[in-house]
Amino acid sequence: MAQIIKKKNHLKNQYNSYRLKTAGSLLGMLFVFPALSFIIPILAIPGVILCVILTGYFAKQTRVLRSGVVGEKNTVELLSQLPDNCHIFNDIKIEVDGQSSEMDNIIVSPYGVCIVETKNHKGRIIGNIEEKNWTQHKVGRGGTPYKKTFYNPVKQVKTHTWRLSQYLKANKVNIWVKSSVYFSNRNTSVDVRNSGDGSIPVFSYGDSQELMNYILTSEKKLLNEKEIQQVVQLLKQVS
Repeated sequence: MAQIIKKKNHLKNQYNSYRLKTAGSLLGMLFVFPALSFIIPILAIPGVILCVILTGYFAKQTRVLRSGVVGEKNTVELLSQLPDNCHIFNDIKIEVDGQSSEMDNIIVSPYGVCIVETKNHKGRIIGNIEEKNWTQHKVGRGGTPYKKTFYNPVKQVKTHTWRLSQYLKANKVNIWVKSSVYFSNRNTSVDVRNSGDGSIPVFSYGDSQELMNYILTSEKKLLNEKEIQQVVQLLKQVS
């Protein structure tokens, strides 16, 4: 079993923060502003309207973040099945030249350094490697089909890859960094057109074993134990 290195979970902290904000706005709507209206009646209606708007916004953000937390948890459970000589960092924030990237998973092993960007979208995902946005087709709670766009995660993870490479080079570790995108929701199908050789691979839940095989292969030279420990120690230093 792979070695999971615990770090601060930025996504989970955000999720818990929005849960508290949702609860606070609900309390305001149900108790605070109704009570205040007896003292300052003019605040009653706008106050309740504001609380309704905030509650809706906070609740939506909570749902989005919860989906991300679940996706990260499922991905870590999968990656933990990698061999003992693999080190897994979850939710790592790397900063280079004042710009930061929050990376879902970084695996350090004899086969190299690999970033796995996790998405927990549900439904059918359609896109092209080179497009700015992809489209998610799904069915809503009422049974109505709809679609929405989201930023191409391949472009997102390309930025992560560059920043991690620069961070390692700045610390005198010149190691190839590869990356991939993983849709962890079992109710997701992915139809992404690849532009050709060298593109970042995209895996779905049904391709989990292919993702594991990708991590455990290397087109570059294998890393020795000294190089592995250099990367591990550098990643332990970041938040």
